[in-house]
Amino acid sequence: MNKDNQQAIFFIKISKAEMKQKEIERFINKNIPDEVMNEIIKGVTFSVPWQYDAGSAKTTDADGAPIASGGTPILNMSRAELQSECWTKFETNPQVNTAVRDEVGRLTGLGFESTSEIEEIQDVIEKIETDWRNRLYHFWPKYVARHKIEGELFLCLTCHVDGFVEVDFIKPGDVDDILWHPFKAVMPLFFNIKIKNQKGLIETHQVPSVFIARAPKEMVEIAIEDILFDAVSQTGSRSADSSFKKLGGYNRFIINLDRGLVTKRATGYLKTILTWLNKYEMLKNWEIDHKRSAGAYLWVITCEDPKKFKKWLAMSDEDKKKTGLTAAKTPGGTLFLPPGFKMEVKNPQLPNISDSDTDIIGMVISGLNANENSIMGVNKGTFASVKESRGPQSDRTADEIAYFSRFLINDFWGNIFFLMNKVIGFPNTFKRREAWSFKNGKPIFKYKRRRPEEFVDLSFPVSESIDLSARSTALLGSKHGPLNETLGVPGSKLASLMGFGGYGRMRLRHATEKEQYPELIYSMNAESIQEKLEGEPKAPNKKVAEKEQKDDGDDGKE
Repeated sequence: MNKDNQQAIFFIKISKAEMKQKEIERFINKNIPDEVMNEIIKGVTFSVPWQYDAGSAKTTDADGAPIASGGTPILNMSRAELQSECWTKFETNPQVNTAVRDEVGRLTGLGFESTSEIEEIQDVIEKIETDWRNRLYHFWPKYVARHKIEGELFLCLTCHVDGFVEVDFIKPGDVDDILWHPFKAVMPLFFNIKIKNQKGLIETHQVPSVFIARAPKEMVEIAIEDILFDAVSQTGSRSADSSFKKLGGYNRFIINLDRGLVTKRATGYLKTILTWLNKYEMLKNWEIDHKRSAGAYLWVITCEDPKKFKKWLAMSDEDKKKTGLTAAKTPGGTLFLPPGFKMEVKNPQLPNISDSDTDIIGMVISGLNANENSIMGVNKGTFASVKESRGPQSDRTADEIAYFSRFLINDFWGNIFFLMNKVIGFPNTFKRREAWSFKNGKPIFKYKRRRPEEFVDLSFPVSESIDLSARSTALLGSKHGPLNETLGVPGSKLASLMGFGGYGRMRLRHATEKEQYPELIYSMNAESIQEKLEGEPKAPNKKVAEKEQKDDGDDGKE
């Protein structure tokens, strides 16, 4: 506090004894600045140690350990602050950590792969995913986790002259500004990326969106009108090689995936989780303090005789220590009490407040789109109720898989094949013979050209919550025929409904195995096996029967 503030406070202390209340208020309103009053109020505000203010900069418990993340209130946070807070919650909160890892496993866990039945496309997929510069087999789970935590995913596609496309992750916090199309709701044109150079200084690089690659001339003309457009900062995204001429001279592009609802860099998804998560953590901090207080105890020593108490006070410190009244108490130890003294232990006897925050944790779990038993690790309901909750959760996960698969096929693989086409002339379409219509009950086939990404099949992990036995019975038939025979449903669709993707590639793998390995017994005709095992025995040979009868007769004559 500066000198003027101290003088003002001193003047108030002197004046309180001489001035009436109204005169004091009038003097304060007229002469004391607001910042001085704020300093005064801070000094006299009453506070309780275990009550934490959500807007405080930092809060610690009685031992000095931090008990809340603090900072700006959720509704007033910037996007970067919200994303940083969400990342902190992922690292410190078990509910958030579990929810994120559950979704990452369901999207990119055991069984996740991208395949194609066309050789050229499959070669590209394997090259992009397994190359040491990309290692997508390792990074896809991490990219999905960052998208879940921060609500955004930015991937930079760098084109090489040999057609290879390098994939790099950009932290959402490094995306400073975005140049948007003026007439498209959420079509980015350029991204301003903050990059630290070798000297430790922050530089801004302007990297084009992949939409610039689709129509370089038209889109750049629109972007030039934006006040943030800076051709100088685009140097790192340009190349003088003629291979990139069709891309407007650019060799780096960004694709993005967000959780907004036709909004520019939405933060509502993050606020939904953080608001109630902070309230839940605050309640848990209070509960911990309550349990700590409930476990506290105090040794109470009572001396009912005043004369003996005076004698106790007159004793030397060494004599007092011999009695053990002031020494630390050890369980199972011996304590000597002077005559007239008694000792007892006092405990607060506070009521139990456990499991009183179920409504708040319900709000948190709703924001995380997860089940309480999977997030908390405790099954509180009956088996029937837990099983009943699996259906909606499985549906939500299936929706997330659908959103992610559309991004992978159209925005990721589609743009990679497009960039390869512009750089090295990779085919932009492939021809396939397809049934197009029926004539007199017979299919009519035509050759149709499809984009490369349309031949990419995705396989996702099969959840344990899916009852494969019941589903296979419904799809493949037990009391009825299989749906591909009774309703004409394609086998690829039935396989996907059972959780098996990449049908074309699986058929090719199956054909390869049949060529390489010996035939299995289960590949034989099932009906002939059944006839051999359960059929009636064959009639005996006539000649053999007559001979046996004759032999029996001869034995009788003898």
